[in-house]
Amino acid sequence: MPETNRTTTNSNLSPTSASALMRMRMRRHHNNIHVTTNTSHECSHAHSFVHVVRSFFYSFLHKYYDLNNLPALHHVVVVVLFIFIILLAYRPVTRDVVQATDEPARAWEYLLLWDDQTNFVNRADTLPRWTTHSILKAFTEENINVYEPVSMLFKKLVASTFGMQPLVWRGAALTLHCVHSCLVWRLLRSWIWRTRDPFGKTCPKSIELGAALAAIVYAVHPCHAEVVGWPSALPYAICAPLWVLSFLAHQEANRALSYRAGCALRNVLYAAAFLSKSVAVTLPLVHILWALFWHGEDVHNDTSRSHGICICWGVLGTLKGAAHAVARNMNEFGSRQMWCLFAVAVAVTMLANSDGTSESLDTIHLHYGERLAKACVTLVFYLRAFLWPVGLRVHYAVNVGADFEPKDVPGETLLSICATLALITWCGWALLAAGGRRARFGAVCLLAYVLLHLPTCGIVQHGIVQRGGDRYAYLPYVPLAALLASILTDAMEHVAAGSGTVEHYEIGTNKKKKAQPNGVAAGVIVVAPVLVFAAALGHLTKAQVMTWRSSEALYVHNLSVDPHDWRILQQYGDWLASHDRHDEAEDTRRVLTSILPPLHLPPFAVSGDATAPATSPKVVALLGKLALEQGKPPRSPQQRARNIADACAMYEAALVHHPDDAVLLNNVGVCRLQDEAPSSRVASAALFRRGLEVVKVPRDRRVLESNAAETKENNKPPFKCKLIF
Repeated sequence: MPETNRTTTNSNLSPTSASALMRMRMRRHHNNIHVTTNTSHECSHAHSFVHVVRSFFYSFLHKYYDLNNLPALHHVVVVVLFIFIILLAYRPVTRDVVQATDEPARAWEYLLLWDDQTNFVNRADTLPRWTTHSILKAFTEENINVYEPVSMLFKKLVASTFGMQPLVWRGAALTLHCVHSCLVWRLLRSWIWRTRDPFGKTCPKSIELGAALAAIVYAVHPCHAEVVGWPSALPYAICAPLWVLSFLAHQEANRALSYRAGCALRNVLYAAAFLSKSVAVTLPLVHILWALFWHGEDVHNDTSRSHGICICWGVLGTLKGAAHAVARNMNEFGSRQMWCLFAVAVAVTMLANSDGTSESLDTIHLHYGERLAKACVTLVFYLRAFLWPVGLRVHYAVNVGADFEPKDVPGETLLSICATLALITWCGWALLAAGGRRARFGAVCLLAYVLLHLPTCGIVQHGIVQRGGDRYAYLPYVPLAALLASILTDAMEHVAAGSGTVEHYEIGTNKKKKAQPNGVAAGVIVVAPVLVFAAALGHLTKAQVMTWRSSEALYVHNLSVDPHDWRILQQYGDWLASHDRHDEAEDTRRVLTSILPPLHLPPFAVSGDATAPATSPKVVALLGKLALEQGKPPRSPQQRARNIADACAMYEAALVHHPDDAVLLNNVGVCRLQDEAPSSRVASAALFRRGLEVVKVPRDRRVLESNAAETKENNKPPFKCKLIF
C-alpha cells in the first residue's frame, strides 16, 4: 500500500485502535533494539543497558503521549509552578521544615486540648513501632469515633521514618497538599475538557489555563490551612488525593489500561479513601451525578415529549429519564462492586460513630430538625467563604440560650434554609430538564458540593456540636473549583473571540475595520484579576497557618474573631490555669460567666430542691466545674470547701432528674467521698458500678473504671477519684 494511503487509513482509526497500533509498533521497535543489542558482541554491557533503558523510555512515552507535541513538558512546568506557589503560601511551615533545627521545630506544638493528645501524645511510644499487634490494632479498633486504618498506617510510616516532632506532621500534610492540588488541576482539566469535547485529541488552551487558575485558587485557599496546620487533620490530606485518583482512574485510565482495569482501580482507590477518612463515603453519589450529566440529552428528550401533555406527565417523564440514566450507570462494569463498598462504608462509619451521637457526649445536643437547619447554615457559610474567606477560626460556636438550647441568629437560619432549597431546586431542574451542557455542569458541581458536605454538616452528630470546621471544606471545594474553572474558561473564550467589539473607521480612510482582540486581552481581563485574588488568598493563608503553631495562638486568634465563644473561653481558661497563669485564667472565667445565661439564672436550686426543673447533665457538669474553679489560686480552705459544696449540691439536685446519667453518677460518687465514713465509700462504689452499666462514651468509661478500682474494699482513704466534665 502506498505511504499516503497508509497515513489516511491510520488517521481514520478509532482512538483505541490507534493506540493499539502505536503500542504494536513500539513493541516491534523495542524487540528489534533488544535483539540487536543481544546479537552484537562488540557492544559493551553499559552500551546495551543504555539501549534497553532508552527503548523502554521511548515506548513508555509513546504509550501515553504524542512525542511530536510532547505535552508532558508544559505539564511538568505547571506542576513545578503549583508546588512553588503552595510552598510560598505556606512559607512558615516550609521555612521551618527546611531549616530542620530544634528552635523552629519547638515553635510548633501539639494542640493538647484537642485531639492531638489522643492521636499523638498518648501514642508517642507505640506509633513509630511496626509490630503485628499494632498493625492488627489499626484495622480492628476505632479512634475517637472514626475508623481510619489507612491513615493510621501512614502515621506509623511517617513516625518511624521522621520521628514524632509536631513539625513533622505539618510537613507531611503540606507534601500531601501539594500532591492533591496537582491532582485537582488534572481532574478539573479532565472534567471540563471531556464535558465540552468528549472526542477531542488536544485540550484547548482556554481550558488548560482556566483549570490551572482554578486549581491555584483551590491550592492557596486559607480554609485549607487547618488541614496543613493541625496534626489531627492529617487524615483529610491522606484521603483527598485518593479521592481524586479514584475519579481519574475511572475517566482517564482506559487510555493506558483496559476499561475493566480502570473501574477496578477506581473501586480500590475508593476503598482506600474512605478507610483514610469517612468523608469520602459519598463518592458513589457523585458518580450518579455524572451519570445524569452524560445522559442528560436522553433525559431532556424524554422530558420534552412529556411536557406536551401536562405538567404531571412532564415530572414523571423527567424522573423516568433520570431513573434510566441511573440504571445505566448501575449496570456498568464495577458499579455494583462500588455500591457494595458504599454500603459497607456507611455501615462501618455509623458503627464507629455509635458513641458520637450520644446526648452526653457534648454540652449541646441538637434534635434532627435543628441539625437540618444547622446543615443549611453550614452549606451557605462555606459557599460564601469560597470567595470571601474572612473570619476563619478553629471553632464556630453555636449560639445558645438558657440550658444551652440553640438560639437562632435573627434571619440567618431562615435565609440559609431558603437559599439551600433554592439551590437544590435549581440544580435539579438544570440537571434533569435544562438540556444545556454548561447548565448541567454547574448543577453537577453545586450538587456535588452538597453531597460531599453531608458527612460533616451535622445531620449525623459527631463529637462536639459546632457550626462547621474549615477542614470539612477540603473535599467539597473541589467541585466548586471545577465550577470556577468552567466560568473562567467561558470568560477567556468570550474575550478572545472578540465579543462585544464594535466596528470603527481607520484613520484617514473610509474603510471600516473590526477590532480583533487576541489572547492578550483575555489574559489582561480574566487572568490578571484571578492571579491578584490568588495572591490575596495566599497572604491570608500565610496568616491563617501561623495561628496553628500553638494552642495559645489558636485561642487568641479565635477570641479576636469571636470574643463570646463560650467553649474557647472555657478551654483557654483551662490552658492558662495549667500553665500557672492564674490571673489571666480568672479573667477568662469571669468573661465566661458573664456571657452564659445559665450561670446567672440556674435552672435548679443550689440547696438540692427536688422540684427544680430538669437540666441537661452536661450543662450541670460544666456549671459544677466553674463552681469548683471560683476564686484565684491559691484558694483558702474555706474557699475550696465552699466551691466543693456548691458543685456537689448541683450534682445531687440534677441526679434526681437524671438517675441514669453516667456523668452525674460519677460526680455524685466523687462528692460523697468527701465524707471519710466507710458507708460513703460503699455508696460511692455503688454509684461508680451503676455508671459503668449505663455509660456510652469511652472517655467517661475509663474514668469510671479508674474510680471503681480506687474505691475497692481493700483501699483506704484518701481516694484519688476524678470528676467528669
